[in-house]
Amino acid sequence: MKCFYGCGRDASFAPHKGTPHWCCESHWSRCPENRNKNSKSKMGKQAWNKNRKQPDDEKAKQSKSMKNKWTNSEYRNKQTISRSSSKYKQHMRNIRRGVKNPMYGKNITDDHKIILSLNKEKIKIRYPKFYSVEKIRENNGKIEVVCKYCDQWFRSSTKQLYERIRQIESSDGNMKNFLYCCDKHKFLCPYSNRVDPKTLKEYEIYKRKVMNQTNKSLKNNHLKNIEKRSFDFHLDHKFSIVEGFKNNIDPMIIGHIKNLEMISAQKNTKKSRKCSISLIELLKEIG
Repeated sequence: MKCFYGCGRDASFAPHKGTPHWCCESHWSRCPENRNKNSKSKMGKQAWNKNRKQPDDEKAKQSKSMKNKWTNSEYRNKQTISRSSSKYKQHMRNIRRGVKNPMYGKNITDDHKIILSLNKEKIKIRYPKFYSVEKIRENNGKIEVVCKYCDQWFRSSTKQLYERIRQIESSDGNMKNFLYCCDKHKFLCPYSNRVDPKTLKEYEIYKRKVMNQTNKSLKNNHLKNIEKRSFDFHLDHKFSIVEGFKNNIDPMIIGHIKNLEMISAQKNTKKSRKCSISLIELLKEIG
């Protein structure tokens, strides 16, 4: 049976509410023939909502409606299944590709570049939290910031700058992604928990050995407040694993019970790879 609406495709959907005849799509408005008709009928006409600002109460109403929908587990599961399908993913890839992209074949104008570019005054207004945390200056129309490791001024890339802004301004940011003038300083800085990619495999092997020794220590000894271990309380290595790796310290020392403590998640995140105890003090405690 062919589609009732004249597109010539096979009808896959029986008549139901909203679609009174056999159709090739789940709703009559999605049929290619109907879409072409609607497109031609509206061509040249001004959209009803052009230059219309949506009232705040209307926004709130829509927001509440969508929140109520997503609290429904049946609707949520249906959307999850639908959006994980290969058909949906392919549709989303194609929807803005080539001529369908509104910017296809166009260049960004100089005026638009100025609007998109950042300067000190824009940052001060848009990102006040970031502005209060980082040192910023302008040099020949370009933004310069201070390296977290060497305290020298440098010209940051736009991507690096926006990522740091996101981590500070966003409610779920971790206040990290510090600004560094080079990759070397990124790996050397005690505030960063990054490891040089050249030694990453060696570090992972070392970390695994430390964690094995840590688990043995916890199994054979009682650590104060270990029962609080959760998202809010973390198990911390006083002399950090990263510093242990860099100084080639035996994993048994880093994973020893004397090097372990329970601290709040906030304190642990702030501590990062820094050490709260020196190696000499740790060795004395171990005896």
